[in-house]
Amino acid sequence: MKRLEVRISDEEAQILEQYCLQSEKTKTDVIRSYIRQLKRKVRKRCDPGEVSSPKERAPREVSNS
Repeated sequence: MKRLEVRISDEEAQILEQYCLQSEKTKTDVIRSYIRQLKRKVRKRCDPGEVSSPKERAPREVSNS
């Protein structure tokens, strides 16, 4: 498991704290939940046959015709 340190403004920290208190969730749980939502959004934007990482894509051949 990876550890992530994020810099946020005082206002953003206060919003996160308030949300955690209201929802009775930890900061970790809230952030993981939002990352999972991002994962679903990323999947929707990718074509089914497309490789997700640009580094993994094969270079395209250029045709001169």
